[in-house]
Amino acid sequence: MTLAQIVLVTGAVLVGAKLSGIVLETDLVASPLALPRLNVGPNHVEYTDETEGPREVTVTHEWVECEGERPPEPPAAPTPDPSPEPAPAA
Repeated sequence: MTLAQIVLVTGAVLVGAKLSGIVLETDLVASPLALPRLNVGPNHVEYTDETEGPREVTVTHEWVECEGERPPEPPAAPTPDPSPEPAPAA
């Protein structure tokens, strides 16, 4: 998967163009209700990486208790299909 591609061209002739540094900045916005959560009681958290050989990893999870974020109630009835299939020919 290519996440970003940078092509360097110098003038009309391709010469050994070189990128000596780059800074990328992005903002990530996510709905709090869409983020993963831990539950009260036992939780299973798994860490993986592609490092060869032994490693030592410390995972620290911090949070702010928030009782105000409640998921919306489910609809009272199923939502109708906006594009129903045509009725079969008789």
